[in-house]
Amino acid sequence: MPDTIDNPLRRRLLAGATAAIATGAAIATTAHAAPVASPENAGADAELIAACHRFLATDAELHTLHGEDFEDDGRGAHVLDIWYAHLERLTAIQAQTPAGIHAKARSAFVALQSTEPGMGLQREEAAALAALADLLGRTNA
Repeated sequence: MPDTIDNPLRRRLLAGATAAIATGAAIATTAHAAPVASPENAGADAELIAACHRFLATDAELHTLHGEDFEDDGRGAHVLDIWYAHLERLTAIQAQTPAGIHAKARSAFVALQSTEPGMGLQREEAAALAALADLLGRTNA
């Protein structure tokens, strides 16, 4: 019997979160050399930050639905589809400022933490979650 259960929903979640992490990590390695955003490009990550805020708001909505049967009225499944759409959008946008990097890393951290209870993380996913926690200054990951 395998150590983990193959769940297509979980796979979609983790694939999107892993892509967001890879993008964020690549940007974070060069962020120290990046100049501080000047007023003329301060909004360079406005679209990314807005996508991250929408993702986090949708994540909070999903948590309010937790425990409800998603199949009862279809609302949970619809909100989950929106959650994935926001995750895919923020994954596709490259961060250009420290604020954008932080917003993207926070969203990826939340996405990875959303792994279904009892499913467990793969070692690679656990390593990515720990790295994001370090980047975000969290000690309770």
